[in-house]
Amino acid sequence: MLGDISKAEHIYIAVGYTDMRKQIDGLSAIVQQNFKLDPFSNSDVSIKTVQVKWKN
Repeated sequence: MLGDISKAEHIYIAVGYTDMRKQIDGLSAIVQQNFKLDPFSNSDVSIKTVQVKWKN
């Protein structure tokens, strides 16, 4: 987490499959499109990914 979240108006946690290679621009686009939220608002959005382990 990057900083103090005590002043956040809302805290959102998104759980699921997310390609973390999208970096900050791609992740903020997910926040805008999928959740209809402003990534620049006074809210905290935490994206948690599910790790998939492949068996050989």
